[in-house]
Amino acid sequence: MRGMPMPGGWTMSMMWMRMPGRTSLDAAASFIGMWVVMMVAMMLPSLATMLWRYRQTVTTSKTRNALLTLIVGVGYFFAWTLLGIAIYPLGVGLAAIEMKQAVVARAIPFAAAAIVLVAGAIQFTSFKTRHLGCCRAAPGT
Repeated sequence: MRGMPMPGGWTMSMMWMRMPGRTSLDAAASFIGMWVVMMVAMMLPSLATMLWRYRQTVTTSKTRNALLTLIVGVGYFFAWTLLGIAIYPLGVGLAAIEMKQAVVARAIPFAAAAIVLVAGAIQFTSFKTRHLGCCRAAPGT
């Protein structure tokens, strides 16, 4: 599906648009379904390591360890699903504003670039290094 041409020469994704014949609830359910699949694909590689370490630190029966690890994994993806549920109405609202206000539509590529640059710059900060060090420390230290 192609995007919608916007002022400023960029294309807005159609994921924020309700297709003809579909309800708002249908559109939200489609978005959340795509969101969950994307989150699992993106987050599972790093989550698998964390779950492995978690399972090593839990000292109960083997069956209970597996159940607790499963609960932690499901809870992790549930939290990401809740974030997707919160993001969807914001995206729909922003898309509606972009379609009515050409000035806002023209500013979106610059805002997106600024967000990417700030996120990239954070990768090189001592804040990020310190927090990664805490995560990678041995359990109990």
